[in-house]
Amino acid sequence: MHRYRTHDVLALDPAAPGGPMPLATEDVLALADAEDVFTRRWEPGTRLELVAPAGPDGAPAAPLLLADGLTWQGGRADRRPNARRTVTETVAAHGSTWSHRVAADGFWQVHREAPALLVGAVLDALAGRSLDGATVLDLYAGAGLFTLPLADATGPTGRVVSVEGSPRAVKDARRSLHDRPHVELHAGPVDHVLAALRAAAGSSGGLTHADAVVLDPPRVGAGRVVVEQVAHLAPQAVVYVACDPAALARDVALFAAQGYDLTALRAFDLFPMTHHLEAVATLTRRG
Repeated sequence: MHRYRTHDVLALDPAAPGGPMPLATEDVLALADAEDVFTRRWEPGTRLELVAPAGPDGAPAAPLLLADGLTWQGGRADRRPNARRTVTETVAAHGSTWSHRVAADGFWQVHREAPALLVGAVLDALAGRSLDGATVLDLYAGAGLFTLPLADATGPTGRVVSVEGSPRAVKDARRSLHDRPHVELHAGPVDHVLAALRAAAGSSGGLTHADAVVLDPPRVGAGRVVVEQVAHLAPQAVVYVACDPAALARDVALFAAQGYDLTALRAFDLFPMTHHLEAVATLTRRG
């Protein structure tokens, strides 16, 4: 943890009121206790990752401690090439359950209930639209949190195009989506990949139209170039997951100029005791 509005690292005190890590779940604290995290002598600058993934029905599942990327078990590092470095996160929403095998120190929502909540909100936003056999884009797709449910919603006759800038996250997504051949995983900047797909229009791998688009950009938002590229594909619905209200407002205005109206907006307090919030906006094409 860092001191408010500084980069000063605060020491964690096991005897502190409220516990040593106020933001940790009980499962993370149990893992720290089991591996003597607070009493072990670590090399200065060691980066620790304590991960307690969510299993079925939200139950804890196979926690993992990484120290500078190495798996620690029983007080020592496992340096074998095949040592476990991934965890399985289970997400349940809309009566379905999906499993994601992701790097333990890779990107995943920090609030353990956020993945299921956001998947449910995105599917709610698309409810009433027939996605069976549809072409759907998942932009800034990360490890495939939304890609996997969208793949099931479109069915094997559909097409899901996933675009993510981090090759590592794409590798994680491939683990979860290897058995869904109608999903395409593209690694690269979203604007570059969209430009290449549109330039290849007319070929088997090109893209001329999308029925729906889901995008979950970083805090800076999607920006004018991506918004215009999405609009050129003429989706009937755009579902925008945003972590910054200002960037969302700017991009909503850009979509409005391209013929899209904001028809629904939901906000979620996924970061308690901070000013941050997560929003899911639905934009619908006019006419």
